[in-house]
Amino acid sequence: MGKLVLLACVCIWVLAWSSRAYAADAVPVSKEAQATLKRIQELLNVTFHSLGEKLPPMEKFEKIQQAARLLDEALDKLAGQLDEAAVKKLQAAEGQDIDTKLALLAWDRKQRPEVYKEIAAKYFHAPDNPLKRVPSPPEVDKAHATEKYRLAWEYFLLLPDEENFIQSAQVRSLQALAAIRKDASLVTLVRRYRITCQEGIKSPQVDTEQTHVMLCLSEFCNAHGLRALLECLDLSKKQQSKQGEKGWDVEGLIYAVLTDLEKRGTRKEWLKIIAAFLKDGLSADQRQLLEKAAREK
Repeated sequence: MGKLVLLACVCIWVLAWSSRAYAADAVPVSKEAQATLKRIQELLNVTFHSLGEKLPPMEKFEKIQQAARLLDEALDKLAGQLDEAAVKKLQAAEGQDIDTKLALLAWDRKQRPEVYKEIAAKYFHAPDNPLKRVPSPPEVDKAHATEKYRLAWEYFLLLPDEENFIQSAQVRSLQALAAIRKDASLVTLVRRYRITCQEGIKSPQVDTEQTHVMLCLSEFCNAHGLRALLECLDLSKKQQSKQGEKGWDVEGLIYAVLTDLEKRGTRKEWLKIIAAFLKDGLSADQRQLLEKAAREK
């Protein structure tokens, strides 16, 4: 009976996941809000590497800063286009698609600005030691790795990024979300990964960031987390295939997670999840990885 219940839950999740679209018209908001969501999606794709190699670094930074300002303006505009009735529907559907998430981020940021300012002040504008040659943000406080701050962390994770990801405060966003471990955050994490797989971005340019995102996803030891890992696997496979190069070993990382090579005590749980996981619709790479992980003794 337990296996049947688990299988039913996985089936329901897969159906929900497969219906996820990036079209704003899937979200229960006005046409004006849908147009704003479309603009926000465009701004999310502005990164140091997506701007190409020909543009001088200083011009890239200026464009990134401009995109961040425009993103905030668009989120403010979107928040003003939502009403409480729409927000209740969005809250009930959080995690089902990225547009629903973005609308909730816009609303939450308007309602609780002090939470966002608190995270920004500590991790984004105040390096732990300004005298360091390459300043880095302070470690995440346990008090900030809580549900109260979750949406704020997701907002900062999606902001147009810097060139050196490992030194950016967005790494702290991933660490915080891994500690909070709320399934509703998965759609944001996959969106961040998708940003790194845009046309023109080479795998070696973003392998560090992709690794950090995948490590964060690996903390979600359930069917939802597995689905997210497999989606990112396909994104990387397509990216590397277009470039004609192998790139970093995404498959190897996921295999290590599913077989618990680090001996964290998750192997039995992953085996149950893989056994109950609905395989219909999986790519050949995804299916082969699950079969290989299931065979590992």
